[in-house]
Amino acid sequence: MAVLAMFVLLLAGCASVTGPYVGYVTGTEDDKKVVEKGGWCEACAAQIAIVVNPRGKNGGKLSVEALKEIQFLSMSCQGQVGAQAAGPGQAVATGAAIGSVAGGLGTGLGAEAAYRKTPGINNFSYFGTFGAVANTVTGGVNGYATGSYNLATGIGSCTAQFWAREIKRRPDVFDDDVVLVSLPYGKRAGGSLPPTLSSADREAVIRNSQQ
Repeated sequence: MAVLAMFVLLLAGCASVTGPYVGYVTGTEDDKKVVEKGGWCEACAAQIAIVVNPRGKNGGKLSVEALKEIQFLSMSCQGQVGAQAAGPGQAVATGAAIGSVAGGLGTGLGAEAAYRKTPGINNFSYFGTFGAVANTVTGGVNGYATGSYNLATGIGSCTAQFWAREIKRRPDVFDDDVVLVSLPYGKRAGGSLPPTLSSADREAVIRNSQQ
């Protein structure tokens, strides 16, 4: 049942931008066009939260220009970090291999120490096989999650550093009271448009997202 539950969680995460495996979520060319029009793309900023200091010089509000720039920076980081980090297949294979070896050895040695020799049965080999098979599955799922965490953290860090440089480069356009926070395990389900947009800007962004 535990293995089944982990697989359900894995599938749920893959099916949604707001799921726990957000590291592998990236914006597409169609998403980029939405951002260019001034809209909001969940996948384009899947690994970050946009936070504004309520005492900031912009009255605690996020500008549409900043929202657009942050999404572009995030998409750039998704492409560049994603091209260098381990993909889901490699992450799963690595986790499965580690789980198989560790599970097989651990279960086999434990059985060898706990049980007396059974005629005709090699406890280490017999129980170790079960441990290896079971931990191959759980190790693969854990490898997928760990790989996603690694990727999402890298993308979030990259975007935050690029944004800090843009603030210094164009202080007349961007507010240094806007900071980016990495969210390696995803966002709140049901949409994550930053709440600090003004009402008029929020309506415009939502409208541009739907065109």
